[in-house]
Amino acid sequence: MLSFETIENNQAVNYHEFKPALIVITKVEDVDNLHNKLQGAFHGEDRLRRLDYNHFFALLVLHGLVGSSGYNITVHSISRQDERVNVRAEFVRPKPNTLLLQGDASPFHLVVIPKADLAGHTIRFVLLNDDKSVAETTHAVP
Repeated sequence: MLSFETIENNQAVNYHEFKPALIVITKVEDVDNLHNKLQGAFHGEDRLRRLDYNHFFALLVLHGLVGSSGYNITVHSISRQDERVNVRAEFVRPKPNTLLLQGDASPFHLVVIPKADLAGHTIRFVLLNDDKSVAETTHAVP
């Protein structure tokens, strides 16, 4: 298991894709690119700008765009198998008969992970929901 710390777990990020995604952030320039991709400021941006990228990197785990409140995503564990990192997350859906606010939401979980022995490797990050892959990305961890 890899240790991680939550920076933010929220519903308000300006991500307009319906499918889940993983975005790896390994340097301040990645924060600038993310700012542009999300079309503006996002929760946790200031903390990412101050992160010590010599020892840590961040992972933005995105649920995907939904049409109401009541959805969330929570990372429960992160583990490594050779050159693959599995990110196990729970995709929360509204309970039946719950009063919901209508409008676009894009739940996310932003975490910081120590580089430790990942540095210098190209890693395939895989987002798992109920042990099924729902998104993946490959990124070099400097």
